[in-house]
Amino acid sequence: FYFCINVGSVISYIVSPLLRVSARFGVTFILPTILLTLATLIVYSGKKKYIQQEPGRSPLETLATVARSAMRVRKQRRATTGSADDIDPDTLVKRHWMEAAGGQPGCGDQDIQDTIAVWRMVSILATLPVFWTLYDQQGSAWTLQADSMNLHGIQPDQLGVLNPILVLCFIPVFEKYIYPKYNASSLGRRYPATPLRRMGLGMIVATFAFVLSALVQSTIDVNEPKTVSVLAMLPQILAITVSEILVSITGLEFVYSQAPLSMKSSCMSIFLVTTAIGDVFGGLLYTFLGCALGASALFLLCAVLMLCNAFIFHFVAKRFVPRKTASVVGGEEMDAQQDRGASNTYEAPSSDMNKGP
Repeated sequence: FYFCINVGSVISYIVSPLLRVSARFGVTFILPTILLTLATLIVYSGKKKYIQQEPGRSPLETLATVARSAMRVRKQRRATTGSADDIDPDTLVKRHWMEAAGGQPGCGDQDIQDTIAVWRMVSILATLPVFWTLYDQQGSAWTLQADSMNLHGIQPDQLGVLNPILVLCFIPVFEKYIYPKYNASSLGRRYPATPLRRMGLGMIVATFAFVLSALVQSTIDVNEPKTVSVLAMLPQILAITVSEILVSITGLEFVYSQAPLSMKSSCMSIFLVTTAIGDVFGGLLYTFLGCALGASALFLLCAVLMLCNAFIFHFVAKRFVPRKTASVVGGEEMDAQQDRGASNTYEAPSSDMNKGP
């Protein structure tokens, strides 16, 4: 899936700037419109070959019903007993607050467990918008940075082709060599490359990428325009690509593996929404601080924000409790081994899988 995305990106980064120069923006926008229309027709032509299921209850309705019911029950419990704590009478362990919805209309046991899984997943996804704020500056701030450098005959927006090319090269390298070799090492056996560990490392690498971009911008500022070679941007492009492999691809894997069977599409949509939120953050950042701070200072500010976000992610990830039901057999979700679920965490969870935020 991600490989296909970047094949299209490579073609787009090469062809679109050429069309913009030779035929202006009109043709540049018409071509993707034609291609998207063609793609839609191709998808629709295979409609009869797809496995289609009758639409059931909306996942959003399930999430809202469980959350509302749990809050209502806890409010009633607080009014009568003075406490909203939900203690399991058998184990005397505090249960997740959403389990208060048990026995309420529209709140089956599976609905409650699915809602808890999504709630916990959203706590991880809430740290991603800051990453996307930095990552998507490749097509804006970094393009403007390239425009002030010696481009050696290429267009500034063509420099973006390096990212998808590197992604295409790095995907098999990471999957076939780096992750297996690391996990087989003594350090990897002690600290395996779980999805959440990869994502945390990717945020640190993104921080490093923007420190590099700030250094490049400082070099540009003290030299004559168009004299610093655009090749100086290669290290920061390499770093942000590595961070994409670690955060974006791993994040897709994490969300899909942890999403309840009935909510996988909704959870993937939430993952994509984090990109939109990050782009809004980026727009606000440059709107309010773009004139007050220079480009170098803004890049350093982004690096600091990403580093702070990485620390927040670390603490959230340590508290994350994986789903009990993470495997699918014959279309039904089955209880997975606890250690398999724990492969998504920093540390193995406690024996009570329902504890935690």
